[in-house]
Amino acid sequence: MKVSILKFGLFAFLAVALLLPSTGRADTFTSLLSTGNTAISGFTGPYGTVTIDLTSSTTAMITFTANSTATNNFYFIDSSAAAVNVNSTDFTLSGLTGTAASFGAGVNLSDTGAGTADGFGSFNQTIKEFDGYAWALSSISFDLTNVSGTWASAADVLAFNSLNFDAAAHIAVCDLATNPTCSTAIGAAATGFAGEGPGTPINKTPEPASLGLLGSGLVSLAYFLRRRIKK
Repeated sequence: MKVSILKFGLFAFLAVALLLPSTGRADTFTSLLSTGNTAISGFTGPYGTVTIDLTSSTTAMITFTANSTATNNFYFIDSSAAAVNVNSTDFTLSGLTGTAASFGAGVNLSDTGAGTADGFGSFNQTIKEFDGYAWALSSISFDLTNVSGTWASAADVLAFNSLNFDAAAHIAVCDLATNPTCSTAIGAAATGFAGEGPGTPINKTPEPASLGLLGSGLVSLAYFLRRRIKK
């Protein structure tokens, strides 16, 4: 009797494990570009988000997404259009892509290696977009591969620099009151830099669906076994 119960318990446990959705294994970390330097601090942020999708222990996709508010649209432009401080002594970048603003001339991104973002210090990876507001972008994405080690989670992919920022971006501000279509004829209301630093993460979701389903399955299994043993 006890052997059959144990066999059933093992079978039920394996069944629950196999039912775990593959999407639940994703590890994603999203933070805000919420701190503006003096050039744009008069415009209320956040200015954008930085999302890290850890696809394996050595690979991650980074996505910068510009934000919009009731009064302003924000875009990525020029040198250090996106900047990150990668938590690795040796890494490679690939898959560099972007999305042009509705008025933009297109996407012309390049890998510019280590660099700075005004007011936010040095970063070991920067991305440049071509030629100012006319080439403004609403998103920038790229893949990182860790050559010198592994990352335990999405939150470990980036590290704070000497000024306690792990990401920054070059921002163009469109004032919707004076430029409702954000056209290049009127141009940007201001340009500056925004950074992501301590205290701004908004989402860290490693495996919530999997853990929840596994927990409920184990509770149900324990209840069933208890009833069988009492009989």
